[in-house]
Amino acid sequence: YGRRPVSTFGNPNFISSYVLMLFPITLFYFLKTQDRKSKFMYFIYSVSYLGMIFASMTRSTFIGLFVEILILLVIKDFRGFIQKNINLSKRFIIAFVCIFILWPDQNLKPFSFGVIQRIYDGIEKSVKSIGLDVTKKEVYPSYHQRLLIWGCGIEMFLENPIIGKGWGSFELFYPFYQGGFLRKYDALRELRTHANNAHNEIVEILSQTGIVGFGVWILFLFSIYYHFFRFLKFSENNIKKLIVIAFLSSFSGMLIDNMMNVSIHFATP
Repeated sequence: YGRRPVSTFGNPNFISSYVLMLFPITLFYFLKTQDRKSKFMYFIYSVSYLGMIFASMTRSTFIGLFVEILILLVIKDFRGFIQKNINLSKRFIIAFVCIFILWPDQNLKPFSFGVIQRIYDGIEKSVKSIGLDVTKKEVYPSYHQRLLIWGCGIEMFLENPIIGKGWGSFELFYPFYQGGFLRKYDALRELRTHANNAHNEIVEILSQTGIVGFGVWILFLFSIYYHFFRFLKFSENNIKKLIVIAFLSSFSGMLIDNMMNVSIHFATP
């Protein structure tokens, strides 16, 4: 798929989200286990997940990975756990940096900095062609199709702001709303004319379930994070604290990934 690996997941954006969720957990077990064979296997798992994320070239997952690592470093219990295993942590950091810097471009040319180039291209092209009112030369499909989808999703929400268009109906209604945008912006007509989901969790929930559903979604997220911090405060079991932090990191990474992705709504990941 565009020289990006998909495995049996059908889309690079799906497998990248899947291994994104596994990464913090395998990292925790790599640092925790005392058995050398198990430690080696967890190291291989963690490094292979990083390799798969970078090979997928999925920028939303790159952001999710950054958030995961940030959470693990910011929460003092896990930061202390990393410092306690500083020698192992150094080895892992070296492996991470090498994979990040040296992973090749999609054309597999040696000494091509694929991940860095992918991030740079995304920022450069998006900044050069901000907004939907662009010429055909300025259209950047990854960016402009998301703008198009988000615009349609916002129109769905504004039409039914209280209860939305109905859960699971985004793809059903999307072509109708897309039509107005394609008439207005000629340059966008060569983009793919479907959207299986909104590519943004906030737009996804608002467009299909309105303010009512969005309120329930916020309450759901609040419940998860509230009980997480409550558990950290009152639990005396350090190992349970660490694994819960790893799970929260995994959850948060997937959530942030899906502010520009659709993987959370597909059964495969």
